[in-house]
Amino acid sequence: MANSVTGKQLSLAVTSAKHIAIQPPNSLTVDLLYRVPQQAAMDGNTVDMDIERSHFADNSVKYQTDLSILNGQIKSMMAVMQ
Repeated sequence: MANSVTGKQLSLAVTSAKHIAIQPPNSLTVDLLYRVPQQAAMDGNTVDMDIERSHFADNSVKYQTDLSILNGQIKSMMAVMQ
């Protein structure tokens, strides 16, 4: 389960006085994602490899599905052009 931390301010690094100043309408914020550990290891490691592997497998399946759909659409466009 991923949780979001909001409200951290991001600032732009200015290395030259000639840089254009940017004043975004809303300040830049970052959303940090983290998982609440179920049980920490004796060395303080909170990474659960089983959960990480399952998320990796899920992302891999979604990626392959997207590639297959995109490949099908490109083949359809190529057939129409011929």
